[in-house]
Amino acid sequence: PPGGDGDAEREIAYITQPFLGGFLSPELNVMDRNGDGDDGEQIATIKANGICCIGGICCDQTFNVTSPDGEYMGKIVKEAPEGIGDVLKELATDSDNFTMYVPKALDTKKKAAMLGALHLIDYMFFEQGGAANVDLTDVMAGSFPEVTFKCCDLYCCGCLCPCTCTLGGNGDGDKEQDGGDEERQGDGEEEPEGKEEPNEEPQEEVEEVAEDEEEPEEE
Repeated sequence: PPGGDGDAEREIAYITQPFLGGFLSPELNVMDRNGDGDDGEQIATIKANGICCIGGICCDQTFNVTSPDGEYMGKIVKEAPEGIGDVLKELATDSDNFTMYVPKALDTKKKAAMLGALHLIDYMFFEQGGAANVDLTDVMAGSFPEVTFKCCDLYCCGCLCPCTCTLGGNGDGDKEQDGGDEERQGDGEEEPEGKEEPNEEPQEEVEEVAEDEEEPEEE
């Protein structure tokens, strides 16, 4: 266990992911851990309030927490940026703002387990860098830099696929490659000399035939 075998008595919970990860909506199971380190029963289920689309900087992302019986236990919210400063921080860094809502009467150990789940959710879904990445290699060539914006992440069966759009960049490299291919094709077409040789042989045969026809006239 984390921290070594000596810390097994201090562990209160652990988190697992069900088969297929909740299919189109991320899902996590919070499991109880007995004092002797043995596995316990499920104490909570955390499920994203959304289908297929995760993240984005335009709206909040909510993860609802319920008990095994379906009772409300709280929620974890990844807050959308507010103001220009938060938007720039969201675009340039992987820093995020989270808020956890729990009932006051909830058991302390369950609150601690939800806090650990909050850090796990941040690591799993929101630690891929900033929402905007700038490639400055084209600036040295005198063109506009390539800027990539991540709109959101598409989720399916525990896998994330970023949905991005790219602006700027230099397309001269593709044109140079096309020009090189055209030059190679042109070099391959400059080989007509070998085809002129068959035209010379019939001319020699015609001359020989003409000489044979002139011999009877001399006799």
